[in-house]
Amino acid sequence: VFNDVYTLKRRMPKKRTIPIRVDMEKEFIDMFLGYARDLLPDEYLFKFSRQRGWQIVSKHIPNAFPHYFRHWRNTDLKKRYRFDALMMQQFNDWASSSQAATYAHLDWQDLAKEM
Repeated sequence: VFNDVYTLKRRMPKKRTIPIRVDMEKEFIDMFLGYARDLLPDEYLFKFSRQRGWQIVSKHIPNAFPHYFRHWRNTDLKKRYRFDALMMQQFNDWASSSQAATYAHLDWQDLAKEM
C-alpha cells in the first residue's frame, strides 16, 4: 500500500492511498519505487502537467487515447482481481459506480470462464 501519495483530482491536490498487491504486481512496484523513492513528502507524484503526460504517452504508444490506461487498469481489476462496480468506484474515487461500465470491459472469453 502506498500511503499519502499526492495526486491531482479535479485540478485540486489530494492525498490518496493506493493499494497494490505485491505478489501480482512486482514488476510495476519495482518500477514505481525506483521513480517514487526520491520524492519529497509533499511533492506530487508526477512533476508535469497532464498535457505533457499525454505527449509522452502518445510518443511511445501511438494508438493510445487519453483514458487508455484507465480502461486498461479497470479491465485488469475486473478480470484479475474480480472487482465489482462498487470496488472500482472506491479504487478510482468516482462519485458513482456507473462509471465502471464505461471503463471496464469483458470479452466473451471472460464471460465463458465464469460459466
